[in-house]
Amino acid sequence: MEIHDYVQHDAIGLAELIRSGQVSAAEVQGAALEAVAVVNPHLNAVAGEPFDAPLEHDPDGPLAGVPLGLKDSSPSAIGVPANYACKALEGLVPTSEGELMKRLRGAGLASMLVTTGPELHMYGVTESDMWGITRNPWNTDMTPGGSSGGSGALVGSRALPIATAGDAGGSTRMPGGFTGTIGLLPTNKRISYAPAGERLYGLSRPFVLVRSMRDTALMLDELSGPVVGDHVTIPGPARPYAEEVNDHDGTRLRVGLMINNPFGHVDAAAVEGAKRTAATLESLGHSVEIVVPPIDPEYTIDTLVEAWGCSLASSARAATAAIGRELDPADFSPNSWLHIEYGLTKSAADAIDVYSSFNTITRPMAEFFETIDVLVTPTNPTLAVPVATYDGYRPYEDLRDLYVHAEGVLESYMSVFNITGQPAITLPLGHDNESGMPVGTQLVGRWGDESTLMRLGAELERAMPWTDRVAPIDATMGA
Repeated sequence: MEIHDYVQHDAIGLAELIRSGQVSAAEVQGAALEAVAVVNPHLNAVAGEPFDAPLEHDPDGPLAGVPLGLKDSSPSAIGVPANYACKALEGLVPTSEGELMKRLRGAGLASMLVTTGPELHMYGVTESDMWGITRNPWNTDMTPGGSSGGSGALVGSRALPIATAGDAGGSTRMPGGFTGTIGLLPTNKRISYAPAGERLYGLSRPFVLVRSMRDTALMLDELSGPVVGDHVTIPGPARPYAEEVNDHDGTRLRVGLMINNPFGHVDAAAVEGAKRTAATLESLGHSVEIVVPPIDPEYTIDTLVEAWGCSLASSARAATAAIGRELDPADFSPNSWLHIEYGLTKSAADAIDVYSSFNTITRPMAEFFETIDVLVTPTNPTLAVPVATYDGYRPYEDLRDLYVHAEGVLESYMSVFNITGQPAITLPLGHDNESGMPVGTQLVGRWGDESTLMRLGAELERAMPWTDRVAPIDATMGA
């Protein structure tokens, strides 16, 4: 299979070619490896080397044979090193795997390689001592974001049609916005972490980065649903999400447009992207009004600091057991250790109080969403930032200062919806002509209502198509 043909297809398109016998799965996977070999010297998005052979997968799955990238440790797969780009965990190899990996295999996806992430998946750039600097295919002086930056870079360069991601504050949506890809944050508990429980108080939710709405919908169908033993489950959709993207029923929605950034600065290009999306929605018959959601930035930052600190302290205890020795601060970057050190000072009451803080943030937001159906915001408050300049890697003495000056800046429009449990999706609807960089727009739905996001995302995909935009670092380079 020629690379020029390979890059024209999303995951569903490649699966259809394989199923019809026009190409073999091996030919598609060979094209993927060739594409990765073309772009990775420029991007540094692969952790280590591609696998000698794809991981085992269901040959009858809906995406049988389609190449997949696995974000470092998200999810873990049997026999694949899982170290979260962290020296303390180097050499750990899982002997079991969870429901998410089983469902990826069941969908037929052929895992080909591991994509890079920052240490402990905590940062808004994908840079680490273990893997180095991962770069953006639209401009290699810029970051693809984090923590799913390796996945975003490979999907954004069309080397892979799909790669896994995880989002505890924007780590799927941020790279999506920076690399011109689609990233969904599902409703909390839509996708099970079984046999584990929720992660980071439910902030963290797994999914994938892709290039089409139909791939997004199919993957949500494939990965969603409870597992026996889940402590809490949520209602499923009225019909498959894959049907929603083909629905042209003409339902008109109440759309709120949020352009203010309660956490600080927002670039003109980001605002213009959201406004252009809102204008398109209005031209399609939806009603649009500018709104100011109930977000208290100081309280939100305080809550995130407590949640991340307590969670990382708990994870540190688990890591100590896994590696069989006490953790050494020298095994971590200063700010990763700052999280752990802070969390270890907290009491059980402090840890439980995080849930009360979540409730304080969530209830007024839910009431606000009674007045609208969907919220439109910029995905990121800025265009992609330069590599090796991220303020979050400057050593901080106070954890809150780290969030105020670094993490909170890049996650301004995103992290509050991790707290409220709502679904949100970034779409590559904009492009900044001056810089040549993608501009993502975020759609946020009511709790449990991914269906509306699927329909509206598909409507925008038809009205504001993005497939003709190709990054300078692309799989077809030199072909």
